[in-house]
Amino acid sequence: MKSALNQRLISIIRHHSQASYEIGIEYVTTQILNMENDSYLTSTDLKIIKNITNEYVSKFWSRVEVLRNTLRGKSSVEQQNPTINSNFIVRSMAVPVCTRSLNAAILQKTRKLIQVDGFAGHIKPLE
Repeated sequence: MKSALNQRLISIIRHHSQASYEIGIEYVTTQILNMENDSYLTSTDLKIIKNITNEYVSKFWSRVEVLRNTLRGKSSVEQQNPTINSNFIVRSMAVPVCTRSLNAAILQKTRKLIQVDGFAGHIKPLE
């Protein structure tokens, strides 16, 4: 089961991680720098997205294993509706994947700005 679904799972998690990461880049570009968002993902950005994807794929399978072990100890009547628990696993991972990716993008782009001379002139003043 794991090998058959793993590629699809990687694709889903990576897609949402990257979409959230791009929102973070857009936030830094438009809200902090007050510029149009015409930025692209760098190799560093892609590496961060890949690391987040791998981390959450691993967490997903760990949670599936916990669910399996839990169901092994339940009666057949209790096992008839495991979708409630598996749906919970998916939902409980969606928010952390997205927020982690969004946060990583904002931190990465802000750190990059600090390294560049003269970035302060582009920062939008607080209102």
